Amino acid sequence: MRWSNVIGILFLSLLSESLSAVEFTFKKEMVFIGHRDAVNAIDVWKNKREGRIVSGSDDRRVVIWNLETGKILHAVTPPAGRSNEAKKIKNVFFVKKEKLVLVASLWKHLWIWKPDTNTRKILFEGESTRKSWVSSDIMDVAISPNGKLIAFLNPPYALKVCAFPSFKVLVNFHIDHHARLNTLCFSQDSKFVMMGGTENKLQVYSLLEDDLIFDKQNGHAPVTAIVSTSDTIIVGDQLGTVRVWDIATGDIKRTLETGSPVRSLAVVTEDAFVSGHDNGEIHLWEISSETCLAKEIAHNGTVRCIHFYEEKKFLTGGTDKKIIQWELSEIP
Repeated sequence: MRWSNVIGILFLSLLSESLSAVEFTFKKEMVFIGHRDAVNAIDVWKNKREGRIVSGSDDRRVVIWNLETGKILHAVTPPAGRSNEAKKIKNVFFVKKEKLVLVASLWKHLWIWKPDTNTRKILFEGESTRKSWVSSDIMDVAISPNGKLIAFLNPPYALKVCAFPSFKVLVNFHIDHHARLNTLCFSQDSKFVMMGGTENKLQVYSLLEDDLIFDKQNGHAPVTAIVSTSDTIIVGDQLGTVRVWDIATGDIKRTLETGSPVRSLAVVTEDAFVSGHDNGEIHLWEISSETCLAKEIAHNGTVRCIHFYEEKKFLTGGTDKKIIQWELSEIP
């Protein structure tokens, strides 16, 4: 997960101190059409003059779009490796300083792409074994808030953390259980990695202590999405429950029932987040009041990713092959 997805937009100027006192709506602004299968990941690069979207899809393509016009500017497929197994794109990140795109392909490759020269290079390649639950797949990738670390889940048991951009391995942590980890994010201070998977747990690894500091049961369903604020961890699961954990105490502060399996999350403020669901809906939630403030059918299928890139603007990607641009608006 991208850090801008993790912390979201922490300074939405339109929001009052209590969101529940205001009525909100999701305003659809543009639809980006060009992928041939489900959209799994989105990132945005923007300056005062122009903007770019990079997206990754089950169609095995990474696409760069003009944010303002919706025109496709570049498209590329994964580089050849030892394995010709499925190379669906799981994660994409603009790395502005290095002028490249970091890509994770399901199930085998972590690679970089330099659009200016159209060069691709494999950084990590997994190898499957004969046992279906034992592999070197890449399940999820995160870049730390300070931009110095990459973490990725390398099932069934390993969390790997590497320096960036050197890709020197700093952590290869073995987790002693047989569940598949499938989602992770960094804390805001880049000191912790939060993880979840099919064992229905929230696990928090400390980079300073080189060990798990949390190993908590998170309900009765697999963890499907995790994001964090400065003092909370927001965890969504396959039954549609979102639990908000206190980072300091390890206790559950709030439990929200959304009504549909949660597949994506993005923080809006310290007290609000947007969730994406299997039924195609996106919801705006206020944590303190446990209230859903807005709801919209965004996609004809699962909402797999949400990415905020301005105070009130964000993008969603879904299994309907579309990327949709939204504005979070206050109703007069």
